[in-house]
Amino acid sequence: VFLNPKVSQLKGHSVSKRFKLYARKCGLPEEIHFHSLRHTGATWLIQDGVPLYYVQKLLGHSTPEMTQVYSHLSDANLRQAIDQIDFDAAFFGRN
Repeated sequence: VFLNPKVSQLKGHSVSKRFKLYARKCGLPEEIHFHSLRHTGATWLIQDGVPLYYVQKLLGHSTPEMTQVYSHLSDANLRQAIDQIDFDAAFFGRN
């Protein structure tokens, strides 16, 4: 995915190092690493309703518990989940 000026593939360490350099230049916190992008992408997928099993497979995790680390749900996500409940059908048997 990432190429150097000689159009050869960069090693993972080189990508991480360059990302860290540019993140610092942008004033991002020290805690931000290239791996943070993986967390962000997985979190967005989960928040957008992609099943945890699919995210698990995309990330190559062997267990759902490992993938759940990426489930940073906001209050808005929790509200959206509650809003999906059809209370009339649940309490009054209507569909």
